[in-house]
Amino acid sequence: MWSAFNRWFDKVSGKVSERRLRQELVIASIIALIGFFFGVVRSQIVQLPKETYALIRVLSNPDRVPISQRQLRNVEATMAWMVDSIQNQANGLYTDILDKNTGTYRPAHEMLTTWELAQVTTALCTVDPTSLNRIGGYQTIKSEFSKRLRDARFKETNDQEIDHDAPYSWALISHSRCNALPDARLVDAFIYSNAHISTGWRRIHLSSVDPETKTDEFASSYATTMGLWAVSELLEADFDLEDIQRGQLFQSGKMYASNIAAAMFSDGVHLRDYPRSEPFFRSWSLGGFGLYALRRWNQETGQYPAIRRSWTKKRMPRIEVDGSLASMQRITDLPGYSVIQDQTRYWDFPWVLLGHLTAYEDASTFERVSLLIKIESLLEKMDNGGAPFERVRGRNWILSEFIIALDVANRYAVSLR
Repeated sequence: MWSAFNRWFDKVSGKVSERRLRQELVIASIIALIGFFFGVVRSQIVQLPKETYALIRVLSNPDRVPISQRQLRNVEATMAWMVDSIQNQANGLYTDILDKNTGTYRPAHEMLTTWELAQVTTALCTVDPTSLNRIGGYQTIKSEFSKRLRDARFKETNDQEIDHDAPYSWALISHSRCNALPDARLVDAFIYSNAHISTGWRRIHLSSVDPETKTDEFASSYATTMGLWAVSELLEADFDLEDIQRGQLFQSGKMYASNIAAAMFSDGVHLRDYPRSEPFFRSWSLGGFGLYALRRWNQETGQYPAIRRSWTKKRMPRIEVDGSLASMQRITDLPGYSVIQDQTRYWDFPWVLLGHLTAYEDASTFERVSLLIKIESLLEKMDNGGAPFERVRGRNWILSEFIIALDVANRYAVSLR
C-alpha cells in the first residue's frame, strides 16, 4: 500500500508508467479497504453500517479525529478525575502542604517543586485558563516563579543542589498556556542556561559541566525537545517580547528542531536519551514527544514528512496506561565533579498518544485508518474513568502529562454518533 503512494509521487516526475501506477493503486485500494473494514470492526470503533459512513466522511478532515463514543466518554471522565486530583487531593494545588522544616502548613504553590508547579499549572490552564482564580489567578504563580529564579531554585527536587533544565522549559510553557507574559529574566535564563552548547543540544543538568566546556557530550533529547516545545509556545503566544529575545528564541528553535529531526530520521523515529554518549536508551515516548514538538514548531523541517510516515508505519510495542520508563544514567564523571544520575522518567502513554494524534494531522486517508486503530486501542485502556490511575494519585507530574495529551484528543475528537 505504501509503495503505491510513494510511486505516485515518482509519477509526477515521470518515473513510473501510468498503466503501472493504475495497477498499483487498484491493488493498494483493495488491500486498504479490506484492512479498513476488518480493523475498524475488530477494534469496535464503528458498528456497520451507520458509523462506517460517518467514519469515511470524517477521515477526510485532518482537523477532526473520529473516536468512538465510548472512548470519548473515557477521555472526558478521566480528564475530570485527573483535574480534580491535582487541584484538591493531598498534594493538590488548592490544598495546604506540611512543611517538614517548620512543622507548619503552607500553600501548595510554595511547597511543590518548581518542575511540578510548572507542570500542574500548564495542565490546568490547558483545560481552562481561568482555573487558577481560586488562588488569586496566575499572578500568584508568576510571582512564585520569579522568586524561585532569584533564589536559584529551578531544581528537580526542592533539596537538590544542581539546576535542572526541564523546570525552565515547563515554566515558560506554563506562562504561555495561562496567557501570562513571562518575566524577561526567566526568558533570558532559559536562553543562556545552555548557551555555551554551540551545537544546539540542551543538557539535563545545567551545572554538571564547567560552563566554559564547549561540548555536547551530555546532550539530552528530553531537554532539547522540551526546549523546542517551550520556544514554539512562546512564539505562538505572540507575547510582547524584546526583539533580541524573540530572535534568540527563533534561532534556538531552529537548532533544536534540526537536531531532533536528524536524530529521529537516522534512528527510526526513536529518540535516544543521550544522543552523544553511551550507553543509550531508545524511547518510544521520547519519539512521540519529538514528533509533537517538531509539528508545533511549524517551520520547515526537511525530514519531518519522512519521520511522520515512519512513525505511522511502525508497529508499536505494548503500551500500558500505568507503565513508565525510567532512565537512570551516569551523565558526568569529569575531574572535580561528582557522578550524577539522571532520574528523569518518561511516562509512555501520553507521549505515544500525542505522537499518534500529531501524525494524524498530515496523514493520508489510509494512514489515518491505521493511526485511528492505534489511538482507539490506547484510549480503550482507560476504561472506568480514573480507576486505572488510583496508584498514581498525588503524583501530579504524571497526571499533568496525561491531561495535556488527553486534552489534545478531546479537542480534536468527534463522536461517530
